[in-house]
Amino acid sequence: MGIIQKTREKSALMFIVLGGALLAFILTEYLSSNFSNNELDTTVGAFNGIEISDQEFSAEREKLVFLMNGGESFSATRQKGRFTNEAWNSILRDKFYKNEAEELGIKVTSDEEQEMLIGGNDISKNPPFAFYVNYLFGGSEMYEKNRDNIAKNTSDLSDYAYMAVFDQQRRNIVQQIPLKGSSLWVRDFGIKLKEQEKLQRILSNCFYTTTSLAKDEFLAKNSKKDIELGFVKYSQINDESIEPTEEEIKSAYEEIKHQFIEKENSRKLIFATFNLQPSDKDRQTVLQDIASLKTTLNEEINPKLFIKNETDANEIVDFTFYKRGEYPQKIAGIDTVLYRLKKGDTYGPFTNTNQSKFGIAKILDVKQLADSAKVEMAFVNSEPVIKQITKGDPEYEFTAEDKQKFRELYVKLSDSLLEEAQSKKLSSFSKDFVSIDSTYIKNGKLEWAQLSKNTYGRNFMDTIISCEVGDVKKVFIPTGQGGGIYGIIKVKKFGIKSRKMQIGTIIKNVLPGDETQEDYMARANQVAFIIKEGKDLISFADSLDYVVDSADVKGSTYSLKGIPDSRQIIYWTFNTDLNEPSNVFITPNAFVVGVVRSENSSKYRSLDDPYVKTACEAHARKEKQKAKILSDFPELNAKNLQSLAQTNNAIKVIKETAVNLKSGSSEFSNEFEVIGNIAGLTKDKTSDLIKGEEGIYIVKIVKEHDAEITENTNFDLEKNQLQYTAQRNGNLLVDEYINDKSDLTDNRKILR
Repeated sequence: MGIIQKTREKSALMFIVLGGALLAFILTEYLSSNFSNNELDTTVGAFNGIEISDQEFSAEREKLVFLMNGGESFSATRQKGRFTNEAWNSILRDKFYKNEAEELGIKVTSDEEQEMLIGGNDISKNPPFAFYVNYLFGGSEMYEKNRDNIAKNTSDLSDYAYMAVFDQQRRNIVQQIPLKGSSLWVRDFGIKLKEQEKLQRILSNCFYTTTSLAKDEFLAKNSKKDIELGFVKYSQINDESIEPTEEEIKSAYEEIKHQFIEKENSRKLIFATFNLQPSDKDRQTVLQDIASLKTTLNEEINPKLFIKNETDANEIVDFTFYKRGEYPQKIAGIDTVLYRLKKGDTYGPFTNTNQSKFGIAKILDVKQLADSAKVEMAFVNSEPVIKQITKGDPEYEFTAEDKQKFRELYVKLSDSLLEEAQSKKLSSFSKDFVSIDSTYIKNGKLEWAQLSKNTYGRNFMDTIISCEVGDVKKVFIPTGQGGGIYGIIKVKKFGIKSRKMQIGTIIKNVLPGDETQEDYMARANQVAFIIKEGKDLISFADSLDYVVDSADVKGSTYSLKGIPDSRQIIYWTFNTDLNEPSNVFITPNAFVVGVVRSENSSKYRSLDDPYVKTACEAHARKEKQKAKILSDFPELNAKNLQSLAQTNNAIKVIKETAVNLKSGSSEFSNEFEVIGNIAGLTKDKTSDLIKGEEGIYIVKIVKEHDAEITENTNFDLEKNQLQYTAQRNGNLLVDEYINDKSDLTDNRKILR
C-alpha cells in the first residue's frame, strides 16, 4: 500500500502503465477518500474534499441547457429534473478528469487549440473540432464561409461565434444564435472536452491487444461443439413447500444485500393524493357557457379573432385547410361530421366521451387546394443586421431600443430581398444574406413538399394557399420561444387539388370550480388531522376519495412520478420532522398531503423496499427449489441422467449441434457457468453438477469442431473488436467508480 501511495504522489502516469487492474485499485483508493459530512445550505455536494456550490451547479446546468436545448430554457419540470441530474453527473466527471489530467500533465497546447479551431494543413486528415464547428461557429456551412477570417485572428472570434440549432432530425439548421460574450465559456467547454478525450484515450490504452489474445478470440468465435445437456429447472418445483418464510426472506437479504447498496440517505414519504375532478355542476356550467358562445359566433364579424380569444389557452387554434378526416381536433368525430356542412355553418355544442371538454365549431372557408407543391425557399440571415448594430463588439449588450431596431432592420432587409427575388434566382443571392433551404432538394432537383406536414408553420401555410404558380412571397417561419426567421419562397408547381375546409373551433375544458375545490381542500385538511392523530391513511382512502402512495426520497429525487410541480414536496420532505403532517400542497391537477414516516442512512436499501423484498423472496424460493431437487434426485449425475429423465418429467435431456464457444447454448445463454463448461471441456468429458441461476445442469461434450487457422488467417477483425471493447471498458471504468463506488457528499436536496 505504501508503494502505491508513493507511486501516486510521484505521478499518476506511473500507475497508468502498470495496467488495468492496478488502475482499478488506485481509482478505488482515490474515489474512496473521506469527505466532510457537513451540509451547508449553499453546498450542493463535495468531491474529493472540493465543494460544489449552488452557484457553480446552477452555472453548469444553465450551460448544459443552453447547449443541449437549442439555447432555450427549461420547458417543463420533468426537463428541469433531467438537466439537474445531467449537471450533477457532468460536474463529478469534470472534477475527476481535472484532477487526473493535472497529475498526468495533460493539457491542450496552443497549437492543438489552433488546430481545433481551424484544422490542420490537410483538413481532410485533421479537421476542426466538431464541437466547435456546430456550437461555436454556427454549423459547417457558416464555418466554411468564415474559416479564413477565423484563422486570421483566433484570439477574437466574436464576429463569427454562433451556435447552430438543428431541427429534430438534425438534418437542417433552423437557427444560428449569436453567442457574443458566451463564446468564451463555449470555447473553454471545448478545451475541457478535448482534455477529457485525451485522458480517456490513455485510460483505454491500459487494456492492450496482443496477437495471442486475438487468436483466442478467433477460436472462441469460430469453433463449435456438439453437446448433450441435462437439466432440471427450478420452476419445475412449484408446490407450497417452496414458499419462503419471513425468516428465510430475512436470511436471503443478509446473503444478497450487497446487491442493494444505497449511496444516498433517504426518507420514506407517505402521501395522499386528491386527483381533482370536476363535478356535474361544473360540467353543466361549461355547457351553458359554450352554448351561449354559439349564438355570438354566428353573428361575429371577425370569427377568427373571437375563436382565438374564447378558446382555452391549452387548446390548439388551427386555421389551416384540411381534407375530410385530417382535421386534428377529433372530439365527437367532428373531423368527418363537419364536412357535411357548408361555408358559414356552425355546429355544436359537442363533447368528448368523459365530458371533460365541450366545444362548438364554424366552417370559415371551403377551397380546392393541393396536398403538395414544389417550392424554392431561402432563409434570410440575421447576421448582417446584428453586425450592423454591434459593430463587431462581442461584449455588446442589446437594449430594448436595439431589439426594436433589429426587428425594423431585419424586416427591411427581408423586404429588400423579396423585391430582388421577383426578378432574380434565389440561388444567385450572396450567402451573407440568405441560406438556401435544402429540405426538398435531392441530387440538385426540387422535390414535392407535403403541405399537410406543416413543416414551416402557419404563416407559410396561410401564404401558400393564396399563391399561384410563379408567385414570390415572404413568409415568417417560427423557431420556438416566440422567435423566428423570414424566408423568401418561389412557387414552382402545385399537385392535384381537392376539397378542403378551414374550420374554427372553440374548446372549453371542464375544470373543478370554486365549490368543488373547497370540498377537496376540506377533505385534504381532514387527512392532515388523521396523520396528526397517528391513524392509518389507507383506512380512510375510500371514504375521502384519495390515493395513498409512497416514495423513498433521496437527494437525486427531483420530482414525484405523476405529480407536476412536485419539487416543493421533495424539498419539504427533507426539512420536516418525522410523523408531522404537511400543509396541503396545491399542484396543477391534485391536492397532496404528506408525512415522513422514517429515514434510512444504512449502507443498504431496506428489506421494506418492495423491490428488495421481491428479490429476496425470489432468492429464498430458488434456494428451496434447489435444495428440493437435490433431495429428490440424490443420484443425479452423468451416468444415470438418461434413466432418470425417462422416469421423471422434471428432468430434461437435449442435444445441440454446432454450439458456439463464446455464446454457449442457445437455450441457456444466460447461464454463464454452463457456457464456461462448454468452452472448457473436451470431447467425451462431462461436467460436475452445475448449480445455475435458473436450474441444475450437467453438460457433456459429444464432438468438437475446431476452427481452422491457416497461414492466410487474419486476426484484424478480432483485434479491432478487442480494442473497441478496451476503449468501452476504459470509459465504463471511470463512470463506474464515479457513480457507484465513490464516497461523495451529496446535498442535492437543497436544490429548488
